[in-house]
Amino acid sequence: MPAMARLLIQAIIAVDNRGVFNMKPVAFKAFILSLGLVIGSLFCQQADAAVVTYTNRTTWSNTVKDNVLDTFSDLAGTTLPSTLARPGYSISSTTLFNIGTLLRTGNTAAVTTRPFLTSNTAAAQTFTLNFTAPRTAFGVDAFVTSPLGARNLTTGSIIVTVDGVSLTQSTSSPTFFGFTSDTPFSQVTIQKTGTILQLATTALSIENVELATAVPEPSAVATAGLFAAAAIAAARRRRAAARSAENADAAQA
Repeated sequence: MPAMARLLIQAIIAVDNRGVFNMKPVAFKAFILSLGLVIGSLFCQQADAAVVTYTNRTTWSNTVKDNVLDTFSDLAGTTLPSTLARPGYSISSTTLFNIGTLLRTGNTAAVTTRPFLTSNTAAAQTFTLNFTAPRTAFGVDAFVTSPLGARNLTTGSIIVTVDGVSLTQSTSSPTFFGFTSDTPFSQVTIQKTGTILQLATTALSIENVELATAVPEPSAVATAGLFAAAAIAAARRRRAAARSAENADAAQA
Protein backbone atom coordinates (compact mmCIF):
# COMPACT_ATOMS: atom_id res chain seq x y z
CA MET A 1 0.00 0.00 0.00
CA PRO A 2 1.36 3.48 -0.80
CA ALA A 3 2.80 5.33 2.20
CA MET A 4 0.33 8.18 1.72
CA ALA A 5 -2.59 5.77 1.93
CA ARG A 6 -1.29 4.28 5.17
CA LEU A 7 -0.84 7.73 6.70
CA LEU A 8 -4.35 8.83 5.78
CA ILE A 9 -5.92 5.67 7.19
CA GLN A 10 -3.91 6.03 10.40
CA ALA A 11 -5.07 9.65 10.61
CA ILE A 12 -8.72 8.62 10.32
CA ILE A 13 -8.29 6.08 13.12
CA ALA A 14 -6.34 8.51 15.30
CA VAL A 15 -8.87 11.31 15.10
CA ASP A 16 -11.67 8.86 15.78
CA ASN A 17 -9.91 7.58 18.91
CA ARG A 18 -9.75 11.16 20.15
CA GLY A 19 -13.46 11.62 19.78
CA VAL A 20 -13.39 13.85 16.76
CA PHE A 21 -16.34 12.02 15.25
CA ASN A 22 -18.35 12.86 18.37
CA MET A 23 -17.89 16.62 17.91
CA LYS A 24 -20.87 18.92 17.56
CA PRO A 25 -22.20 19.18 13.99
CA VAL A 26 -20.68 22.59 13.18
CA ALA A 27 -17.23 21.63 14.47
CA PHE A 28 -17.48 18.23 12.79
CA LYS A 29 -18.32 19.78 9.42
CA ALA A 30 -15.38 22.17 9.73
CA PHE A 31 -13.09 19.24 10.53
CA ILE A 32 -14.32 17.21 7.56
CA LEU A 33 -13.84 20.20 5.24
CA SER A 34 -10.29 20.69 6.47
CA LEU A 35 -9.52 16.98 6.15
CA GLY A 36 -10.95 16.97 2.63
CA LEU A 37 -8.74 19.88 1.61
CA VAL A 38 -5.66 18.14 2.99
CA ILE A 39 -6.48 14.86 1.22
CA GLY A 40 -7.28 16.68 -2.01
CA SER A 41 -3.98 18.52 -1.85
CA LEU A 42 -2.08 15.27 -1.32
CA PHE A 43 -3.80 13.61 -4.24
CA CYS A 44 -3.15 16.61 -6.49
CA GLN A 45 0.53 16.32 -5.67
CA GLN A 46 0.39 12.65 -6.66
CA ALA A 47 -1.63 13.37 -9.80
CA ASP A 48 1.23 14.52 -11.99
CA ALA A 49 0.55 12.25 -14.91
CA ALA A 50 1.99 8.86 -14.00
CA VAL A 51 2.82 7.74 -17.54
CA VAL A 52 3.99 4.16 -18.01
CA THR A 53 5.83 3.15 -21.20
CA TYR A 54 5.77 -0.24 -22.94
CA THR A 55 7.85 -1.84 -25.68
CA ASN A 56 5.75 -5.01 -25.98
CA ARG A 57 2.26 -4.75 -27.47
CA THR A 58 0.93 -7.85 -25.69
CA THR A 59 2.00 -6.54 -22.30
CA TRP A 60 0.47 -3.16 -23.08
CA SER A 61 -2.77 -4.74 -24.34
CA ASN A 62 -3.20 -6.52 -21.01
CA THR A 63 -3.41 -3.14 -19.23
CA VAL A 64 -5.98 -1.42 -21.47
CA LYS A 65 -9.56 -1.72 -22.72
CA ASP A 66 -11.93 -0.10 -25.25
CA ASN A 67 -9.30 -0.42 -27.96
CA VAL A 68 -9.75 1.37 -31.30
CA LEU A 69 -7.24 0.07 -33.87
CA ASP A 70 -6.42 1.99 -37.05
CA THR A 71 -4.56 -0.07 -39.67
CA PHE A 72 -4.90 2.49 -42.52
CA SER A 73 -6.44 -0.25 -44.65
CA ASP A 74 -8.95 2.22 -46.09
CA LEU A 75 -6.31 4.58 -47.46
CA ALA A 76 -4.94 4.63 -50.97
CA GLY A 77 -2.83 6.99 -53.00
CA THR A 78 0.65 8.37 -53.00
CA THR A 79 -0.41 11.89 -52.06
CA LEU A 80 -2.44 12.67 -48.97
CA PRO A 81 -2.90 15.99 -47.18
CA SER A 82 -0.42 17.12 -44.52
CA THR A 83 -3.22 16.77 -41.93
CA LEU A 84 -5.35 13.66 -42.17
CA ALA A 85 -8.56 12.89 -40.24
CA ARG A 86 -8.69 9.37 -38.80
CA PRO A 87 -11.15 7.55 -36.48
CA GLY A 88 -10.87 9.32 -33.12
CA TYR A 89 -7.87 11.46 -34.03
CA SER A 90 -6.10 13.50 -36.68
CA ILE A 91 -2.48 13.21 -37.78
CA SER A 92 -0.23 15.88 -39.26
CA SER A 93 3.28 15.74 -40.69
CA THR A 94 5.86 18.51 -40.26
CA THR A 95 9.54 19.14 -40.92
CA LEU A 96 12.21 20.19 -38.46
CA PHE A 97 11.09 23.78 -39.01
CA ASN A 98 7.43 22.93 -38.36
CA ILE A 99 6.48 23.21 -42.04
CA GLY A 100 3.66 20.90 -43.11
CA THR A 101 4.56 18.07 -45.46
CA LEU A 102 2.34 15.65 -47.35
CA LEU A 103 1.50 12.19 -46.08
CA ARG A 104 1.13 9.09 -48.25
CA THR A 105 0.51 5.37 -48.10
CA GLY A 106 3.12 2.84 -49.15
CA ASN A 107 3.28 1.79 -52.79
CA THR A 108 4.71 -1.71 -52.73
CA ALA A 109 2.87 -5.00 -53.16
CA ALA A 110 3.26 -5.71 -49.45
CA VAL A 111 1.07 -2.72 -48.63
CA THR A 112 -2.07 -4.55 -49.76
CA THR A 113 -1.69 -6.96 -46.85
CA ARG A 114 0.14 -4.68 -44.44
CA PRO A 115 -0.63 -1.01 -45.08
CA PHE A 116 1.26 1.79 -43.39
CA LEU A 117 1.31 5.58 -43.33
CA THR A 118 4.48 7.47 -44.21
CA SER A 119 5.67 10.92 -45.18
CA ASN A 120 5.72 11.91 -48.82
CA THR A 121 9.25 13.28 -48.51
CA ALA A 122 12.28 12.54 -46.38
CA ALA A 123 12.04 16.07 -44.99
CA ALA A 124 9.24 15.11 -42.61
CA GLN A 125 10.56 14.64 -39.10
CA THR A 126 7.50 14.69 -36.84
CA PHE A 127 4.00 13.19 -36.83
CA THR A 128 1.58 14.84 -34.40
CA LEU A 129 -1.59 13.01 -33.40
CA ASN A 130 -4.42 15.03 -31.84
CA PHE A 131 -7.27 13.05 -30.29
CA THR A 132 -10.91 13.94 -30.75
CA ALA A 133 -11.46 13.08 -27.07
CA PRO A 134 -8.75 12.61 -24.41
CA ARG A 135 -7.51 9.06 -23.89
CA THR A 136 -5.44 7.31 -21.23
CA ALA A 137 -3.66 4.74 -23.41
CA PHE A 138 -1.94 4.79 -26.79
CA GLY A 139 0.07 2.36 -28.87
CA VAL A 140 1.77 2.48 -32.27
CA ASP A 141 4.27 0.60 -34.42
CA ALA A 142 6.82 3.11 -35.72
CA PHE A 143 9.76 2.57 -38.05
CA VAL A 144 11.99 4.16 -40.67
CA THR A 145 11.81 3.36 -44.39
CA SER A 146 13.20 4.54 -47.67
CA PRO A 147 11.45 7.67 -49.01
CA LEU A 148 8.47 7.71 -51.37
CA GLY A 149 6.46 4.93 -49.80
CA ALA A 150 8.64 1.90 -50.39
CA ARG A 151 8.58 -0.55 -47.49
CA ASN A 152 12.34 -0.86 -47.52
CA LEU A 153 13.14 -0.90 -43.83
CA THR A 154 16.26 0.86 -42.64
CA THR A 155 17.82 1.60 -39.28
CA GLY A 156 16.92 4.72 -37.37
CA SER A 157 15.88 6.16 -34.04
CA ILE A 158 12.38 7.27 -33.04
CA ILE A 159 11.07 9.22 -30.05
CA VAL A 160 7.40 9.02 -29.08
CA THR A 161 6.20 11.52 -26.48
CA VAL A 162 3.01 11.45 -24.39
CA ASP A 163 2.23 14.14 -21.82
CA GLY A 164 5.88 15.11 -21.46
CA VAL A 165 7.15 11.52 -21.13
CA SER A 166 9.27 10.23 -24.02
CA LEU A 167 10.18 6.72 -25.11
CA THR A 168 13.18 6.43 -27.45
CA GLN A 169 14.02 3.28 -29.39
CA SER A 170 16.36 2.32 -32.19
CA THR A 171 14.47 0.71 -35.05
CA SER A 172 15.29 -1.57 -37.93
CA SER A 173 11.73 -2.91 -38.25
CA PRO A 174 8.28 -1.89 -36.95
CA THR A 175 8.84 -1.21 -33.25
CA PHE A 176 6.10 -0.92 -30.65
CA PHE A 177 5.71 2.19 -28.52
CA GLY A 178 3.00 1.96 -25.84
CA PHE A 179 1.80 4.30 -23.11
CA THR A 180 -0.74 4.34 -20.30
CA SER A 181 -1.47 7.31 -18.05
CA ASP A 182 -3.56 7.94 -14.94
CA THR A 183 -4.65 11.28 -16.42
CA PRO A 184 -6.17 11.73 -19.90
CA PHE A 185 -4.01 13.17 -22.68
CA SER A 186 -4.96 14.59 -26.07
CA GLN A 187 -1.77 14.62 -28.11
CA VAL A 188 1.08 12.32 -29.11
CA THR A 189 4.21 13.23 -31.07
CA ILE A 190 6.30 10.75 -33.06
CA GLN A 191 9.70 12.04 -34.10
CA LYS A 192 12.48 10.69 -36.30
CA THR A 193 15.97 11.49 -35.03
CA GLY A 194 19.49 10.96 -36.33
CA THR A 195 22.24 12.62 -38.30
CA ILE A 196 21.52 15.15 -41.02
CA LEU A 197 22.20 12.46 -43.62
CA GLN A 198 19.81 10.01 -41.96
CA LEU A 199 17.08 12.64 -41.67
CA ALA A 200 17.50 13.59 -45.32
CA THR A 201 17.45 10.07 -46.77
CA THR A 202 14.83 8.20 -44.72
CA ALA A 203 11.09 8.49 -44.12
CA LEU A 204 9.16 8.29 -40.84
CA SER A 205 6.48 5.57 -41.01
CA ILE A 206 3.81 4.16 -38.71
CA GLU A 207 1.20 1.42 -38.64
CA ASN A 208 -1.32 -0.08 -36.19
CA VAL A 209 -2.24 3.09 -34.32
CA GLU A 210 -4.27 2.10 -31.29
CA LEU A 211 -6.26 4.34 -28.94
CA ALA A 212 -7.50 2.81 -25.69
CA THR A 213 -8.41 3.31 -22.04
CA ALA A 214 -5.99 2.37 -19.29
CA VAL A 215 -7.33 -0.10 -16.74
CA PRO A 216 -6.72 1.07 -13.14
CA GLU A 217 -4.09 -0.97 -11.34
CA PRO A 218 -5.44 -3.34 -8.67
CA SER A 219 -3.46 -1.44 -6.04
CA ALA A 220 -5.36 1.75 -6.83
CA VAL A 221 -8.71 -0.01 -6.47
CA ALA A 222 -7.54 -1.69 -3.26
CA THR A 223 -6.42 1.64 -1.81
CA ALA A 224 -9.82 3.19 -2.51
CA GLY A 225 -11.43 0.21 -0.78
CA LEU A 226 -9.17 0.61 2.24
CA PHE A 227 -10.14 4.26 2.58
CA ALA A 228 -13.80 3.29 2.53
CA ALA A 229 -13.22 0.47 5.02
CA ALA A 230 -11.35 2.79 7.39
CA ALA A 231 -14.14 5.36 7.28
CA ILE A 232 -16.80 2.69 7.87
CA ALA A 233 -14.83 1.21 10.76
CA ALA A 234 -14.48 4.66 12.33
CA ALA A 235 -18.22 5.25 12.05
CA ARG A 236 -18.99 1.86 13.60
CA ARG A 237 -16.66 2.57 16.52
CA ARG A 238 -18.37 5.90 17.04
CA ARG A 239 -21.82 4.29 17.08
CA ALA A 240 -20.63 1.52 19.41
CA ALA A 241 -19.15 4.07 21.81
CA ALA A 242 -22.39 6.04 21.77
CA ARG A 243 -24.43 2.91 22.56
CA SER A 244 -22.06 1.97 25.40
CA ALA A 245 -22.42 5.45 26.87
CA GLU A 246 -26.23 5.23 26.64
CA ASN A 247 -26.22 1.78 28.31
CA ALA A 248 -23.99 3.08 31.09
CA ASP A 249 -26.26 6.03 31.69
CA ALA A 250 -29.29 3.74 31.76
CA ALA A 251 -27.61 1.41 34.27
CA GLN A 252 -26.77 4.30 36.58
CA ALA A 253 -30.32 5.53 36.39
